[in-house]
Amino acid sequence: MFSKIKSYYNITRLNWVKIPCPICNIKDCTNLLNRDRYLFDIKLSICEKCSLVFTSKNLSKNDLNFFYKKYYRYFYENIDSISHDYLYNSKDYLKASSRFSEIKKIIPNFKHILEIGCGLGFFLNEAKKENKKILGFEPGETFYNFIKNNNQIAKYVINDDFLNYSEKNIDVDLVVMFHVLEHLEDPNLILKKIFDKTNENVNLVVEVPDIDQCDNGLGLMNYHFGHRWYFSLYSLNKILKKNKFYIYKITKSINDGIYPGYIRVFANKINNNNELISDGNIDYINNLKKKIKSSTKIGKFKNTSYLYRLLSLLKY
Repeated sequence: MFSKIKSYYNITRLNWVKIPCPICNIKDCTNLLNRDRYLFDIKLSICEKCSLVFTSKNLSKNDLNFFYKKYYRYFYENIDSISHDYLYNSKDYLKASSRFSEIKKIIPNFKHILEIGCGLGFFLNEAKKENKKILGFEPGETFYNFIKNNNQIAKYVINDDFLNYSEKNIDVDLVVMFHVLEHLEDPNLILKKIFDKTNENVNLVVEVPDIDQCDNGLGLMNYHFGHRWYFSLYSLNKILKKNKFYIYKITKSINDGIYPGYIRVFANKINNNNELISDGNIDYINNLKKKIKSSTKIGKFKNTSYLYRLLSLLKY
């Protein structure tokens, strides 16, 4: 318990900074919620121009990188190594197998895959079993140590942030990020680097939680500083277009085992001016604000009050 309190205290002492909307660069957005499920002062806000929901106060770049490398898995999941029980309960292998199967239906002929934030490596392992060329990046030490010690794909995975990768070009035809984009310090940086380092025929698959499904019964559990950005299909489309990626296929689900509700989009660099997604209008933005505020009412949902979250934090 005391180590958990210490980690919480250490995080409060990190550098928390004000954050603008990464799509519009607007600094003063509409506040929806002050504190997250851990009582951190995140200032959950919505940009009235593009509809992106985000934490307008969060960790600085350096401290965010330090947190994900050293603290993330322990703070969120109370683990510093991967046990058999963890693997069984997380069902990450089943999720990876399902994702691989679904993606092959849309992009059947890819040969070389890059995964950014590859976690335990199960998705890359599925690709390797079918003789695909693979490359992965996993900055977190806990998950990387599992790959290094337990997985046949270790030599293809780099324990670092993809933004630090110095190779001029990457010869891949598929780049995937599953529940990664919402964690990043600035999603524009990673999308720009993918665009600059890949060829014109590359496919990009991005999967994120869907803020439009925030009325999922989780209440305050939906909101925490680890997720800097809360995308809807509208705002995800905007940030991809800003970085010259264009969505050509969309899938949604009410449950992927991580959060009740996600968006998975398939995009490429080909702008056919075929708009699958219209912009969220003012009525959409107002309805989203109401939905979020309703979902954060203390006591409305079981086990989501501030008191419960604080007590849960102290468990060991």
